Formats: sequence, structure tokens, C-alpha cells
Amino acid sequence: MIKNHVVIIGNGFDLNLGRKTSYKDFIQSDQFKELIQSKNSLCIDLNNQLQERNWVDIEMEFMLQVEKKEKESNSDLSICN
Repeated sequence: MIKNHVVIIGNGFDLNLGRKTSYKDFIQSDQFKELIQSKNSLCIDLNNQLQERNWVDIEMEFMLQVEKKEKESNSDLSICN
């Protein structure tokens, strides 16, 4: 039996296989919408940036979220609520 697993081995490899794994795909997904509804602060910030600028620098937003969480609690760096 062949299993349907993909191991990501390089930038763009998954996309080349036709996988819907880009940041754009994530932001347009039902899971992203559910995370916004559940008050996930990272997803809310990403969505706000997208609405304001029609562009999101996801890596920068990750860094800002980590810094924000780090200031709130020196021991809890989790960015997903």
C-alpha cells in the first residue's frame, strides 16, 4: 500500500508537487478563518496586515509575535493561543 506523505526537502519542493502549502493558501484556508474566529492573535494580526496592505510579511509577523509574547512572559514563547 502506498501512503500519501510528503517530506519537505527544500524551498518550493512541496509547491512543485502541486501541494496547497503556500502562505497564500494558508491565509485563504478554512483553518485560518477558524483560527481568527478562535481569537488566535497571530492569525488576527496577519489578517489585519493583509487587509491594510494587501501584503503580509509572514516571517516578520512571526518574529513580532514572538517578541510580543516574550515581553508578556519570559518563559512562554508560544505564538498559538
